[in-house]
Amino acid sequence: MYDTDWEDPVTPTFDSRQRCPKPTTNSEAMFAQASKDTQKLLSISSELTSTRMELESTRTQVMNLKAADNTNDAVIQQLEAALKEERKKTRAAQSDSAHKQKETIQKLKEAYGKTLAEDYEAEHSHSVITALKLEVEGLRSSLDLTEQYRDETMCQNLDLQQRLDAMNEDVACMSELLQANEDLRWFLAEHKREIQRLHDIENKVERIDAIFKKSFQHADMSLINNQRFL
Repeated sequence: MYDTDWEDPVTPTFDSRQRCPKPTTNSEAMFAQASKDTQKLLSISSELTSTRMELESTRTQVMNLKAADNTNDAVIQQLEAALKEERKKTRAAQSDSAHKQKETIQKLKEAYGKTLAEDYEAEHSHSVITALKLEVEGLRSSLDLTEQYRDETMCQNLDLQQRLDAMNEDVACMSELLQANEDLRWFLAEHKREIQRLHDIENKVERIDAIFKKSFQHADMSLINNQRFL
């Protein structure tokens, strides 16, 4: 101990158990705000990741729908070709039936002419009736065949038309789904731009964080140097 009332100049006069005062800057507040922004960005990034997964699933579904649409187009083309072929067959059958009817009538007329030539006076009335009966029977047979084929063709055409209408409805649904896909693509592009903006903010926050850390290091070194001089 010294004889004078002065204190030991080597021993510091402040209480060493107390903490050093914090620097009077806004670094802590800015760092806290940056931490909050970082947490918010992490939350938004998680939501965007979930949205991106949902969009990828939707994109897969749309690709499957496009493949189904292509298959439906091929089936529709096949049905249309089959319908055209059936119509051609129907016209050919009708033309063939008319040709056969003409041939039958011509044969009946020839037979009738021969009958008239052989015995015009005795068998005139009987030959006319017989020729007419034969003509009627031939026409009935031809008409029955034509009506039967027509009914079958109409049933086939009706079935093909119904299938074609169903395919057209499917194509309309596919068009709506493709429009929804275009909307989703636009939404995905908007999200990509938002993600890029968030990445830019995140990079800015990282730069601010690095500046804060560097400032804190300089502040700590300044405190240590001040303690040495005290």
